[in-house]
Amino acid sequence: MPPQPVAPMRNTLTFMQSALPAPMEISGFNASTSDLSIQSVSPPEPPISEMTPSASYHVEKELMDHSAEFNMIENARPTFETLTRARRTATEKKPSTMTPEQELELLKIRSQSGENDDIFEYAKFCATYIPSNNDSKLRDKVAEEGFRLLKKLSKEDYAEAQYWLGRAYSEDDSHNLAFAQFLLAAKRDHPGATFAVGVCYEGGKGSRKDPKAAMTFYRKAAAAAYPPAMYRMGMICLRGELGQKRDIRDGVKWLKRCAAVADTDNPHALMQLSILHETGLPPAVHTDHKYSLQLLMQAANLGFPPAQFRLGQCYEYGSLTCVVDPRESLRWYTVAAEAGEQEAQFALAGWFLTGHLDQIPKDERAALMWTEKAAQAGFPKAQYAMGFFYETGLSILPPDQARAKQWYEIAAANGDERAHQRLTGQPITGSSKRPSKDSKQGSCTIM
Repeated sequence: MPPQPVAPMRNTLTFMQSALPAPMEISGFNASTSDLSIQSVSPPEPPISEMTPSASYHVEKELMDHSAEFNMIENARPTFETLTRARRTATEKKPSTMTPEQELELLKIRSQSGENDDIFEYAKFCATYIPSNNDSKLRDKVAEEGFRLLKKLSKEDYAEAQYWLGRAYSEDDSHNLAFAQFLLAAKRDHPGATFAVGVCYEGGKGSRKDPKAAMTFYRKAAAAAYPPAMYRMGMICLRGELGQKRDIRDGVKWLKRCAAVADTDNPHALMQLSILHETGLPPAVHTDHKYSLQLLMQAANLGFPPAQFRLGQCYEYGSLTCVVDPRESLRWYTVAAEAGEQEAQFALAGWFLTGHLDQIPKDERAALMWTEKAAQAGFPKAQYAMGFFYETGLSILPPDQARAKQWYEIAAANGDERAHQRLTGQPITGSSKRPSKDSKQGSCTIM
């Protein structure tokens, strides 16, 4: 039996919400729990009747319906902005020993081999090229060359180029053009493109909304072990989405298959399985806090900010078999906060606002900084806190009623009820004291 959670030393600014979704209410399902290990999980086989019409039928029909879009790409160059930012970020994390011009020249030489793989790498680099001197005319000229090569590869049925062009068009909200390219690549059995076609059918992006067609393509991509498709199939089964019946057993199988190949791009199944084993879904999923923590740790170590935030909570409150450890809580909150996780930023502000004995020094400047970061990112609870800070003041912040009102208005517009009450003069649930430690639990209360 796992140890009972220790009473929290403080409630992070009191009004922080949990990152975990509410447990799913599922009853009347009988399944054994003997197959809950991640290893050696086979994907569920859908009935033949559910596999018709087939993915190939949909592809051929849509290819005919979207023939105009294939011709439209001739002069419709994507901006490649999102892909360029992604490459810039990757370069910042792992700087190259060569200048962009040297890399461009090296890839150009390799592309002269005539191999499509080499041409594709050169074309991608051209499309997302950032000159050392930020010469916009040169960048545009090189990007045009990249687009020319990508079009050529697409016409030659090179699936990677079709998929990559589809992503570029999708990021520009040119969904008809994106769907057309995804279809071409799906015809060549490209797993990512097959999944993307499913996404388009589900959301009606560039295509009609068609849940059955979406399921057909999701199944095909999942059967090819494409992680996002396996995760999506798992969630569809768990929630009974897209017209499917809830099937917890198959949902867990898909999630476990996805978790077995989790990486930095695909940690989501680990987090979802952790949630399932924290809350349990009897009789299909048993509660196992130790196993839940193991899964959470794996996701956090893969750099998944929601998992890092949840670990910070575990070490703060002593949940999931964790021993209360303020420093470890602070460490995980910091990692997640620096990655942009709003709730972690707000939780971190809570630690700095109150401090804790000799382990975490009180630092109102840091508390204000992290609260403002979360508020600026759109977190309503932090927006409300900013209003309260400006209304009552801090040792480093004189009261400013005008700015307090601005923040309350922003928070109220984003759905924060207490901000609305503050603006309208209604009684507000809770204390009206300045931030302080609760005598029983050491909780930090605001309003």
